[in-house]
Amino acid sequence: MHRAKWNYVVDTLALVAMVVLAVTGFMIRYKLPQGTSRYLALWGMNRHEWGSIHFWSGVVLLVLLALHVILHWDWIVIMTRGPSSEKARLRVGVALAVVCALIVVSAVPFLVPAERIGDPPGEARGQGAALEVPPIEGWMTLQEIEAVTGVAGDTLVQSLNLPEDVPLDEQIGRLRQHYDFTMNDVREAVRVHMERE
Repeated sequence: MHRAKWNYVVDTLALVAMVVLAVTGFMIRYKLPQGTSRYLALWGMNRHEWGSIHFWSGVVLLVLLALHVILHWDWIVIMTRGPSSEKARLRVGVALAVVCALIVVSAVPFLVPAERIGDPPGEARGQGAALEVPPIEGWMTLQEIEAVTGVAGDTLVQSLNLPEDVPLDEQIGRLRQHYDFTMNDVREAVRVHMERE
């Protein structure tokens, strides 16, 4: 196959992979938020199944981008070197520094160990049986937490000592900016009320 045709195929597939990556990312974020895998599905697939498609489309996109760079390598070298001059070495040095920085930034998340910032559901206070509490994030509203956990938004308002007129459709993260509580306080309040039921 001619090089131009390879470029066309690789770039077209990269565009498709990028669209799939973006669409599945938005679906996971807005249609199937965290904690909904047990009771929400879209076209027969839950959050984790869509997450697998999201992950593999990202892998495919990275491979296609690597092929794109390989197919355009001569052009990249010519553009980086530019016309022969004293600045050519500087441009090559900057390009190498940028590539090294990208490699380091890409590798750091895999080299740094994850830190434990709380107890997994059911391990708090030395419980024997694991109570599965869905993940609760700052972007969620009190209504969304109620839908995910079954703990009423009004009950959380009382547990967190919030004013009674706090809107239940306000994001927890925004409420935290105005009132004195932490995300762990929210999770603990949910866990306590779930244990009582």
